[in-house]
Amino acid sequence: MPSTQWLTIHDVAEQLKLSDLTVRRMVSRGEIKAFRGVGKSRLIRIKQYEVDKALKPVTSAAENLGGDAA
Repeated sequence: MPSTQWLTIHDVAEQLKLSDLTVRRMVSRGEIKAFRGVGKSRLIRIKQYEVDKALKPVTSAAENLGGDAA
């Protein structure tokens, strides 16, 4: 079941070891889905689930080509 914990831009930046600006850019590019608060246009929140979903596993070049990495 997806987490319903809401995070701020700063929370996400700290969690991913990125700057706030980088997280804002990721939101702008659609890499992380974010939500604005009702009536407060500056209030942006991101679900923990969306952060987890945005993370992609690192694969080796051999895996990308279908070969063995060993």
